[in-house]
Amino acid sequence: MNNDADTQTFSNTVLVGAGASFNAASGPLTFSSLVSIVAGNTLSLDGAGAFSFKNFNGLGTLTKNGAGTMTWSPTVAQESDFAISAGTVNTTADGSTDTFNLNSSLAVNGTSIVNFNENTTFDSAPLTRASGATVTVAAGKTLTIQNGTDATITGGFLNNNASTIAVTGAGSTFTTTSSFTINGGSTTNITAGGSGFQRHGPNQRRYLGRRHSDCGWQRIEFRRRAAGDRAIRHNTGSLTFSNISTGAFGPHLRDFTSTTGTNGTLNINSGATVTGTSLVLANNTGATTGAVSINGRIPRSHSPARPRPPWVPPAEAQPT
Repeated sequence: MNNDADTQTFSNTVLVGAGASFNAASGPLTFSSLVSIVAGNTLSLDGAGAFSFKNFNGLGTLTKNGAGTMTWSPTVAQESDFAISAGTVNTTADGSTDTFNLNSSLAVNGTSIVNFNENTTFDSAPLTRASGATVTVAAGKTLTIQNGTDATITGGFLNNNASTIAVTGAGSTFTTTSSFTINGGSTTNITAGGSGFQRHGPNQRRYLGRRHSDCGWQRIEFRRRAAGDRAIRHNTGSLTFSNISTGAFGPHLRDFTSTTGTNGTLNINSGATVTGTSLVLANNTGATTGAVSINGRIPRSHSPARPRPPWVPPAEAQPT
């Protein structure tokens, strides 16, 4: 516990072999080396003061309950479970991708905030976000969901920076229970068997994106409820389907804002097939642009079936 206003710094490796609490009650706590949490144990971060960490390892659990800000600069793949219940977590833009591996998970709960300020990859590690919490991806950075990872967002999701969300690999999913808004020059790509869902309520699937891969066929769907439904929305942003992907959706809005200079783009590439109940392009006043770009061709093996001519029985043989 730090009851002093000055920063306390620990440069040695810290081993958490039993349940423990680090409390930044009055001043910051900095850990510049490894913090190892032994499997079956929980480290709780408490207090309103700031924390600074570099790397965690071990198969234990870290929970952040304090209202302070945690700065995190990992340089190795993380393997612990992380539950952020209060305050803010900022990762550091240090030029190296931050990775959560298959033993790890990140749950952003309550009204907490997690800001990914560096390229971040969830590699078979689940990511969840509660409806009152916030997850952001910094401009110019990519959040990658891969190798069977499930990213589950309760409520809507707004990607409002010039950042990228990439969902790739068979079984990988990005799910929301409300609208998914792509804005601020952001990009969303669904590739190589990855999928993205939008649900309205626990059992209503609203958007599913999948692509063809060596693991077999997938598809992209967008379904809607008759009442209270919200769509995928683009102001300035892009959504791309390719590699023989297919899409079926309800209302799909390209640049639904009236802000001058905005541009929403839907790209359908490389034999992808996309259908929907409606498509709205820049329907408000102002110098706005909504675009649909269709490139490539439909592969012959996936072309619409041609009707067969009626069967005509062969003429009977004439006696000689």
